[in-house]
Amino acid sequence: FRKNYAILRGLMFNPKTPLEVTLHLLPHVKPLDLKFLSTNKNVADTLRTAATRLQRQRSVERGS
Repeated sequence: FRKNYAILRGLMFNPKTPLEVTLHLLPHVKPLDLKFLSTNKNVADTLRTAATRLQRQRSVERGS
């Protein structure tokens, strides 16, 4: 799935994709899509929280 970013993005934004799969693919998502994931109400709460946490972590790493 990781070779084609369009497929990866589609899986991430699909609410029927198993949470286990989406959490495994989360580190490969681009920053803009990560921002959209953190505000998307159609995805699982756990995924939204993990996306927000990863977004904050990446912004802290850039600042250092």
